[in-house]
Amino acid sequence: MRIAINFITFQIGWFACVLGAVHDFFWLGPLTVAGVFFIHLFLNGNIIQESILGLIICCIGFSVDTFLTAFNVYTPMPHYFAHPISPPWLIFLWLNFATLVNVSLTWLQNKRILSALLGGIGGASAYYGGDALGALHFIEPVYPHIILTGIIWAGLTPFFLSLAIFLKRL
Repeated sequence: MRIAINFITFQIGWFACVLGAVHDFFWLGPLTVAGVFFIHLFLNGNIIQESILGLIICCIGFSVDTFLTAFNVYTPMPHYFAHPISPPWLIFLWLNFATLVNVSLTWLQNKRILSALLGGIGGASAYYGGDALGALHFIEPVYPHIILTGIIWAGLTPFFLSLAIFLKRL
């Protein structure tokens, strides 16, 4: 049941961030994901470990999205902050992803190659979906940028899963 709740709340958070950005409700995604994260903390029970994991993932995600925006891979919509600073709705998507690491993705924690493959496909697909819905815009040529995004997620997903294992041992 916990995995089902985790998966459903993740989807709600993702759509709130993306559709909130599309429809100029910049607050909708961050507010929804904050609620998703609090539900996650309540159900998971390890508040400190999950908070540290979420904070690290958000910091890395902010850096990655800011870097990719700076190098004209994509442009988030709307962009309220000075270019290339990542907007809050994108940062909160990373916090939303953090809720999956120790619940829905636990089975991948010791499967580095599979987690890289699925992370690359899932990450690129999420950004492609965000582009299709209008939350961000990949700069031409599109497909090399989507592939680059997938490669980054292929590296980050096993890293985040390993980080979760490391934090459990503390």
